[in-house]
Amino acid sequence: MKKSIRNDLMESLGIRKEEAEKLIATYSREHNGKIDVERIKEDVNKIINSMIHELGWIYNSYDIRHEILECGKDRQAEAITSLLEDDDEKKLALSYLPNWYYLNVDRWASTFYHVTQKNLLDTLDGGIEEYRKLVDELPYENINRVARTFNMESKMVEFLAKNGQQEDFQKFMTDIEPVRDYDEELMDKYVINYSGKTITKSCPQQISDKLFKKAQEKVKKDDKVVFDRENIMRGLSAIYNNKKLSKDEKDELQDLFMTKSLEKNVNNEFTRLVKKEDYSNFNILKQYLNMKPDISWEEKEKFINNQILLKKKKEMKKVYNEFLENIENKSKTEEITPEVFIDELVKSPLSKNGRNELMIMQDEKTKKEELVVSTKNPIIWGEELNIKVDGTKLKELINSINNESLSKANKKLEECANAGIGEISTFNNWKTVNRFSESSENILGAINEEENSPYLTGGELSSSGGLTDLKVKCPYKVISKDRIFLDEEIAEMTPEQIKKFNNKAEPVHVEEHRYRFGRIDGYYTRYVYDFNINGEQYHIKDADWTNGGSYTVVWKGEEKNYPEKAIGLSSSRSEWARNQRGVNMGAVIKFISENPMRFSEYYDKIAEDCDSCGRFPTQHIERMCKDIMRMPRESKLREIKEIDLQNSKEDFIDELLKSVNDKKDLKEKERKAQDLLTEYEKLDQKDITLDNE
Repeated sequence: MKKSIRNDLMESLGIRKEEAEKLIATYSREHNGKIDVERIKEDVNKIINSMIHELGWIYNSYDIRHEILECGKDRQAEAITSLLEDDDEKKLALSYLPNWYYLNVDRWASTFYHVTQKNLLDTLDGGIEEYRKLVDELPYENINRVARTFNMESKMVEFLAKNGQQEDFQKFMTDIEPVRDYDEELMDKYVINYSGKTITKSCPQQISDKLFKKAQEKVKKDDKVVFDRENIMRGLSAIYNNKKLSKDEKDELQDLFMTKSLEKNVNNEFTRLVKKEDYSNFNILKQYLNMKPDISWEEKEKFINNQILLKKKKEMKKVYNEFLENIENKSKTEEITPEVFIDELVKSPLSKNGRNELMIMQDEKTKKEELVVSTKNPIIWGEELNIKVDGTKLKELINSINNESLSKANKKLEECANAGIGEISTFNNWKTVNRFSESSENILGAINEEENSPYLTGGELSSSGGLTDLKVKCPYKVISKDRIFLDEEIAEMTPEQIKKFNNKAEPVHVEEHRYRFGRIDGYYTRYVYDFNINGEQYHIKDADWTNGGSYTVVWKGEEKNYPEKAIGLSSSRSEWARNQRGVNMGAVIKFISENPMRFSEYYDKIAEDCDSCGRFPTQHIERMCKDIMRMPRESKLREIKEIDLQNSKEDFIDELLKSVNDKKDLKEKERKAQDLLTEYEKLDQKDITLDNE
């Protein structure tokens, strides 16, 4: 019984087996297991009739066939429901959608699509009057829009060729669309603010008559025809608008084009070939149309490419020479860097603002360098043309620019090596953090704030408890040749430069002394190394934590054994004292000698955090290195110190001068007082009254 119901639905609705089964299952689930075949037919046909008649209100630019069949469940459902007149019909259609899974929506949409096709075929079976009645009922009589949406154009043209008149075909070749007062998104399909205006697109009567006669002849001969109104009209319009064709040539090509289109022997590439007047002429177009029906697409593509390659190569050679000339002229007034080269290349027609792909390759046979320009095929969509010109000069130019860029990078590295680590200061702002966030190297920072500036690496804990060598790496721009674009490479210091960079200071004289100290568990000997750097006395030793572990202690001053203020250095990242271990003292001394001013300031700052129990603030040796390399350069700190010293000398002189002037004033006052006393003594005391006195 179920099989009989399924077959009934398949035959009467024109649907597939799985579509019929889904209709039955859905209806049964919604009606407590009952199945009413006639009710299913009635519901579906009601939905279909609305879908056909609502199409006239949809914009021509909106491809609803594509939406229904190919655009995913949400847009499929929206496309179907948009073709229904009222909310009740929408609810009815959605009642046959049991859930929102893609497969169910897709099958639901294809069911209604196939039923609509069957409905239209039934209309054609009813004869020409039934067909005309359908056309008259459609908004704007847009039968072509209905046929196009439901893939019925060829069937309807076959029907009209057998049963219709020229007037019927002219209506079929006319499309009318309503105009809204304001633009809305494509998916907003209804004319919700209809202005009363329409746009009519109709085929010229002369063309329509000729096309209809050809369709009749084709159907009479083969009983079938291939018809695509939009593509036919585009092709005919392109021939008509071609300015290089004479009237007779246009007429002949249009006639031939119509014949071949009805045989499906013409594709969209012909239309694009007609529009590209520089690559086609009458003979080429005629030759293309007269190709045999069974000719492969590869042969057609080869034919098209042969017509355009020669002209394209000539064009590319011209713009290529213009580009080289432009670079040569520009080099007379400014330096041509990789950045300048690529900027000029992008602006050149050779690149077409980066849309063309450019490569330099060696020809396997001639071994000559070739510039391969991969550009979009002007005729065949999605295809590219590879045009080759002599690339010897271009490669030489690129090599020269790249070598100069590398030379500049190496010069920077040599300058850094000669300066030494004391004259390198790193930045650690958000730009540098972001720049090196994905690097696997231990990067201490960039050495200036410029984009892609050289940067400092190394300074990691070595196997001996010291630091690995610091070294500078310098990014520089190059022009990639395999595919021409701006690329970045990294220049690194040579082993000789690394050695020079890390050993700029003179060796430090180090003396050793020892002392004994006692603990509960016995007496121990401690070795202390004493050294003087930049006029400051330093001491360094290994020390123990009270609860286990050890660290290396560095301090300044005359006290040789038990400093009250010092800093600790550790090779362990553990926060627990018992897990701390000291560092290589020789490496520390060497690092201080390379950064005497910076270490002194660093020490003064860190040592201030000593507690009352003599516990010294401790840093991991890598952290010490990183912090010091972020401080101002040694020369800058010396400059600051000299300025401070000069200012203090000037202050002393000012004070001294003030004292001299003050003494001079006092002596002058003393002299005047003495003169007054002498004068007083000479006076006759008898003549002096009490008031005068």
